[in-house]
Amino acid sequence: MPTLCLIICACAAFSAKDLTPLSDFRETGDADIALVRDGEALMPIVVDDEPRNVAAARELASVINAASGVRPIILRESKGQRASAVRALFVGDVAAVRDAGLSVPSDDPDAFRVVAKDGSIYFLGRSDYAVFDWCERQLGARCYWRDPDGDELSVPRCDAILAKSVDYSDGPVYSKRICGSCGNQRWARFAKSGSSHRGGVHVHAPHKWYQDESLVAEHPEVFALTRDCRRAASPLLCYGNPATLEYYERRIDDAIAGVRDSGGIVDVGRKVITVSPWDVAYDCTCEYCTALYDYSLGEYGYASPVVWGVFLKRLAAWAKERHPDYIISFLPYWTMCEVPQGLDLTGEGNCEAEVCIMPGIALMKGESIKANEERIIRDWTAVTGRKAILWHYTCWPAEFTVAPYLFGETVQRHFNDMKDSLDGCFICGGSEVPRLSLMYYVMMRCMWNPDVDVSAIYDGFAKRMFGPAAKPMRRLMELQERGWNRRWPSEDLSDGNIYGFSYPPWTVREMQKCIARAERLAATDKLYLRRVRRYAEIFADFFEEARYVYAGVSLKPLSFVRASSAPKVDGILDEDFWGLGEPRSFVLVGGIGFDAHPKHGTEVRAAHVDDGLVFAFTCDEPNVEGMPRNVAQGDDIKQDTLSVIFEVDGSCRHINIDAQGRVCAFVDNVPWSADGVEAAVRIGDGWWCAEVFVPFSAVGESAATAFATGGWRGNLVRWRPGLSRYDGEWSRLSTRRSPLNKDRNAFVPFCSAEGVRVK
Repeated sequence: MPTLCLIICACAAFSAKDLTPLSDFRETGDADIALVRDGEALMPIVVDDEPRNVAAARELASVINAASGVRPIILRESKGQRASAVRALFVGDVAAVRDAGLSVPSDDPDAFRVVAKDGSIYFLGRSDYAVFDWCERQLGARCYWRDPDGDELSVPRCDAILAKSVDYSDGPVYSKRICGSCGNQRWARFAKSGSSHRGGVHVHAPHKWYQDESLVAEHPEVFALTRDCRRAASPLLCYGNPATLEYYERRIDDAIAGVRDSGGIVDVGRKVITVSPWDVAYDCTCEYCTALYDYSLGEYGYASPVVWGVFLKRLAAWAKERHPDYIISFLPYWTMCEVPQGLDLTGEGNCEAEVCIMPGIALMKGESIKANEERIIRDWTAVTGRKAILWHYTCWPAEFTVAPYLFGETVQRHFNDMKDSLDGCFICGGSEVPRLSLMYYVMMRCMWNPDVDVSAIYDGFAKRMFGPAAKPMRRLMELQERGWNRRWPSEDLSDGNIYGFSYPPWTVREMQKCIARAERLAATDKLYLRRVRRYAEIFADFFEEARYVYAGVSLKPLSFVRASSAPKVDGILDEDFWGLGEPRSFVLVGGIGFDAHPKHGTEVRAAHVDDGLVFAFTCDEPNVEGMPRNVAQGDDIKQDTLSVIFEVDGSCRHINIDAQGRVCAFVDNVPWSADGVEAAVRIGDGWWCAEVFVPFSAVGESAATAFATGGWRGNLVRWRPGLSRYDGEWSRLSTRRSPLNKDRNAFVPFCSAEGVRVK
């Protein structure tokens, strides 16, 4: 890169369009402050003993070194000891700050101030934020993502550093700005990731209660009752039972008194009580809970009256009287998202909601989705009298599509519109999703201040990261965001919408041309070429899937032979019609089409009769003797399990059949009786098979007509467990790399094989 004198661009840097606009900024009128000249650092960095500030001082030295090749020394100032430097970069609560009588004009614990005057620079308040912000504005530093090769930071090179004499302060719009999967990465620190929010759930608490043998023996009633009449089969509590509330309160008292650990439902240090049901649909079948379900609230709300309307409401009243200095933080999601009718927690005044956006912010580009999700947030804010915390799951919709979507404009609009109802966001969703690296950055910037210019962020990212290839890479980002923002005829995440409207063939071809051109332009610079190729990696699966979608290869229908009568469901595949038609082999989850072969093969044959559909599965199993036995029904991750998943008339039904022949069924995540469904299993030498009958009557009056007219779509799945849940094997009839079995993009048509009849 060409050598620059940084003073040339310093004035413009403070108002760079890709950074947060400053409302409290002025130049002091003092002379510029020389930090580096003629290869020498002209002043040290003085920092107090606060670990966070020490880390910031080291980062400050590192950025100055990256800019100029010179690293200033760092002087640690302990309490009672004063650094000898008269002129310095002062970080934190050091003596020079107190002598100057400087302070931050805000009581927000995340606010900061930078003052450069009288030959020194002071980083005040939240000093680490002040350092990161000044490095961006004064030195032009940018840090966008985590790079495996360590090249995380972009800083213009210069011979000399002359700092502007300025006085400015800033603070966040949202108090909670946490990126769970990568919050400790360098880019997140530069984006001022953090939280001054007091509350926050201890997620999925209580922990390990159901593994406490004495607790289970003495108080089985506090655990959810499964459909096969078992308690403590999972961590889920029975929130409708008054005995559960009584025991919950007792454990809170004990924890606050220091008698015993609460299992995570109390944080004594922060004075927060948690109510956070386990990561499953709430489905306790006891007399208390079943009487309270409200299915009019839909699949994402029917259990709300049990958990929030009864349990939380009573707990809040008790805590207000018993522990008035505690707040209750609770997490409505899965089947508990909606506010139950009549709930009002403002009188108690001690509850805050952490609301989970189930579709993901990216899908809030759709007006009805945005309106509904923001309504839920506002409803919880109104019910509690406190601003809510948002949980955004990056796996939604990333798990349902490999499209390299950008949604910066949607993020900005959402956080601008929710200032009155939100106090921040926790970005969740498991491990880092490479496709969303740039979106993590944009989300963190918008949570600090949603008035940031997202388009300017994209411009800066393209120029900084790709150099001579900036123009085609910026066009590529435009295609990503503009395509995603196109209005769909329906708001469902389907192939038709993604590949027909957002990214049709001509858009995909232009994306491929942009990448090819960028590689040519960056060919002579190893750094820029590596960055181009790294960004291009997120398109590989997308381009591959697009090829299959346009060709229709991965949506080959499942063909059902015609039988005049249903077979005897006994697991013995001896009916004549099972010999007709070609069996279909499963493919490994994570592959596309028919080229990803699992280690343990599975084949399926299908037939239809007047009153239903029949499936015959044959599963390779070299270790029949080692197959898990005596596993509780419904605990599918621990045992061999087959799944029949299908969509009819807009409803998605899911039937699980374990290797013991037991059936567990759901419709749109709500337990389903599946009346008339039969299953039988037979285990042989090196294999096991299952026969499954699904009567049309179990699905609905129109099910037979829907099948005859091509109205069934679905998928078939096998799970073979390994030594742990992470080394088992998923395989499916059809897959698009999504880890979710109910990925509708991979559903195939279920249709009759015309002309094949057995009498």
